[in-house]
Amino acid sequence: MRALGIVCLLPFLFSLSAFAAQRDENPASELQVHRWMKDLAGEDWVLQSVALEELGKRKAQQAAPRIREVLEKGKTPWIRGRAMFALGRISGREIIPLARKAARDEDPVLRISALRTLEFVGGEGSSDLALELMKDSVLEVRATAAALYAKQFPQEAWPTVEALTRQDRSSVSSGLLRALSHIGSKESLDRLGELFADVNASRERRREVIKALGSGDDRVIPLLVSATASFPSASPEFKLGAKLLGQRPRTLTGPILKALLVSDENASLASASSLMAEVCPTIELGDLLAKTWPGRELPPLALQAGMVALSRIDPARYEAFFNGYLSSEDVPTRAMAVACRSLVPDQALFETFRPFVKDPEIEIVLAALTGLRRTPEGARPEEGLVTYLAPTLESPEKRILLAALGLLGERGVVEEFDRALELLTPIL
Repeated sequence: MRALGIVCLLPFLFSLSAFAAQRDENPASELQVHRWMKDLAGEDWVLQSVALEELGKRKAQQAAPRIREVLEKGKTPWIRGRAMFALGRISGREIIPLARKAARDEDPVLRISALRTLEFVGGEGSSDLALELMKDSVLEVRATAAALYAKQFPQEAWPTVEALTRQDRSSVSSGLLRALSHIGSKESLDRLGELFADVNASRERRREVIKALGSGDDRVIPLLVSATASFPSASPEFKLGAKLLGQRPRTLTGPILKALLVSDENASLASASSLMAEVCPTIELGDLLAKTWPGRELPPLALQAGMVALSRIDPARYEAFFNGYLSSEDVPTRAMAVACRSLVPDQALFETFRPFVKDPEIEIVLAALTGLRRTPEGARPEEGLVTYLAPTLESPEKRILLAALGLLGERGVVEEFDRALELLTPIL
């Protein structure tokens, strides 16, 4: 399992496109839009919901008439509410009159959707409506109305929101979390931090806090960084936080990440370096990591994440950092160092990697063989590729054999055919 984990990271490292994180949704193709619009006309509410989410997210203007039909004739208030929000994402402020009307619907689900839509599009002029519905008999309606009001009048909303979030911390709704984020004061962000850090807080609560922070202005950045970095980099919560931080100015996220990278809190260093790679992969932060981490007693996962981060900034610049861990006693760390070192253009890489091709640890050999496929064109070992690869071509480990065959297939020359055939005859 340990070998599988490190090898799974290698395609990511060796992909030239891995550096650029996707910040915006890709525009939908005509075929996708056609399929989603077909789903809207169907009876399956799950497919309808997915279609509304995707069409709204991608602002598919051609779908607006069909979505309006769902809004008017949908079978349930929930699906009609989803349609209203999708239409708001597509048409923007044009939805305001319709949403204001729906906010007074007898069904609370539709009232909530209408308030959420007004909050999203910027329903200025709806403060009277928000104040009215902050007295609604349904708690979630009151919470969503508070979020709308807090977005427009943060200071005035604080006393009400403070009271609502103090009464029962175990069940604070997403609407109130967004209200705290909209208010953005030290007191409201402290309250959000407390709700996130509460020992009884569920993972869902913490994810909702991160989501809510995306609604606030740039004052939320320190809390959003720390909350995101508290999760492993492969988690949905981390990915959500990284996406939200990617929309913020690097001039503001950079100093917060800088403080995290030199922090004594080793537990968050792995996520901090991964977050740096995702949202602020700058030379300044890379140099800071490369200068301050060597010599520290750091968790292996932090070192591995740090190497990945540096490889995404400029592998050649941090060659010395990678070299420092080529002899690490921790096998996954050594394998990551080998993988990252292979990203540095080097005509002599075959010689550098000679001991790793013969390493007793499977994942080290796999990292070396995979990395050697990136050697500059024309680079070859002195004794010839077949002789160089002989130990791996005779390996009983299938993954090593396949990796060696892949390298031989890419870099082998016709002059070595007979020698290769002789060596491979037993397995042919």
